[in-house]
Amino acid sequence: MVINKWDKVLARPNTDKDKIMEQYLKYLQRELAFIAYVSPVFTVATDGKRINNILDQALSIYNERHKRVTTGEFNNFLQQIILDHPPTGNRKSHKPKVFY
Repeated sequence: MVINKWDKVLARPNTDKDKIMEQYLKYLQRELAFIAYVSPVFTVATDGKRINNILDQALSIYNERHKRVTTGEFNNFLQQIILDHPPTGNRKSHKPKVFY
């Protein structure tokens, strides 16, 4: 997520840059909780400020997207999920099997 024109926000008189950014981040986390994994990048495109951060973020996302998970790691993850949220059923039902 790229937040552009950040210079317009900071141009207001008596503006504490760090406080405003912190408040805006809290606002984004509250309003866009469904994409909490996103790290916003604040930019000023006309000045080129923090433009490199966009490319760094894109590279980080690319690397995470292509991360390989071993079978053991995946099995441990699934086991923990099943322990935290056991499948419903009655005494006659069988334990569910996961195929992948």
